[in-house]
Amino acid sequence: MLLGMLPACLTDAQNTAATPASANQQVTSIGDALKRSVTEPVHILYIHGIGATEAYDSSELRVSICKVLKDCIVMGGEAVGREYADQGVFEPSHAAPDVTYMGQPIWMNQEEWRAAAPFVDHYVIRLKRGKNILLDELNWWPMMFSLKCRNMLPNEISLAGHDDGYLSLCSQRKEHQSDGVTGRFDTYAWITPDQAAKWSALDNKGVVLNRKLKVNLMDWRFSDALLGVGPLEKYLVEGTRQLLMKCVSTAAATTAHLNTTTPTQQAADAEYISISHSLGSFLIFSALHLEYTPPTGSLDGSDPKREEVFDYLLGHLSQAYFFANQIPLLELAKLGSAQDADAFLDLKNWADQRRKFMKNTPSNGTEPLVQIVAWSDPNDLLTWYLGEDFERWQANGNGVHVVNRLVKNAPHWFWAVEGPTSAHDNYAKNSEVIRELLKPLQP
Repeated sequence: MLLGMLPACLTDAQNTAATPASANQQVTSIGDALKRSVTEPVHILYIHGIGATEAYDSSELRVSICKVLKDCIVMGGEAVGREYADQGVFEPSHAAPDVTYMGQPIWMNQEEWRAAAPFVDHYVIRLKRGKNILLDELNWWPMMFSLKCRNMLPNEISLAGHDDGYLSLCSQRKEHQSDGVTGRFDTYAWITPDQAAKWSALDNKGVVLNRKLKVNLMDWRFSDALLGVGPLEKYLVEGTRQLLMKCVSTAAATTAHLNTTTPTQQAADAEYISISHSLGSFLIFSALHLEYTPPTGSLDGSDPKREEVFDYLLGHLSQAYFFANQIPLLELAKLGSAQDADAFLDLKNWADQRRKFMKNTPSNGTEPLVQIVAWSDPNDLLTWYLGEDFERWQANGNGVHVVNRLVKNAPHWFWAVEGPTSAHDNYAKNSEVIRELLKPLQP
């Protein structure tokens, strides 16, 4: 159950008359935010990247945080509820949208469309020192499963071979049981168990290493990146926007429960931090920038308070951490349209809202207001450096501080190769990364 799901009214992000001094100071790590927090928890917005297969993608991150802090009451924190995108096109009784692949509908009926809805899982990490971390895990992976299970996998089986793990994921039907939610699914049978068994019995044609790289890295992961900037983008962005609205509202209710108070307004000194993996970084900043309309068009279901809430959220969002950053790659899909909001416009909007909240207008206009730390393993085939374009943006004095960090996520074999999927997946359980998250970063 959600902890005391109480209504909450949001305060204007620009009204800082009662703002504690701690909220008006720039922080450089999650550790700083924990030290500065008084009664408010530190809020982490976590959004997964390409290739996710189920909920709980944040579990490695939550456990790693607890291992480094050595102060958690429950290792990895406690789950306090799940919420779904459920407005407009995501309303449970809404018909499946008319989107096709090779002439065939992606979702055949209402039930399949409900099974594809993005959702957010809420967690509380309570610390013995009396402070708390609220972590919201935003899940968009269900939207990709129909295409990958029904189209990518069968075609790949005919060419290179199969992966029994993915066949199993694609053929399991399990209804979600908690929180009094009905008509939702933890896993959905996009193909039948008989189909999965039939395909599993076929001979593989590709050699083991090449086949695994093709299926795991390209078919199951890189396809998400393509879908994320194609016709599905508007659904992903709208779903993420609805989930972010729920994160802010539920954070107020959860905080009130933890502090045994009644939430009458969103706290002025709340601290938000974003941690995102690969495609997740692109999605969360596209979603937060309300002027951005994906090329395929906007959707209905916009909450009238959305602009107010997002201005509040951006004003209180001090840091963003990118694992396996893909923004330079995905921005290639935005060429040629002045109205499309690229990453630079997203960052400007963020810094502008942060400046309004902090009432910080330095005379030279160059003081950093927000920080991005981009982590990359040089042997990760699906990460890109925040290079000269971002350095120029930073040098122009727009209040954005960009830091690139290099890390090794997996062992090297004879110093000749590092497993590419491990290099891409292991940021959240890399102790070097987590230690940096939890202490002040050096320039």
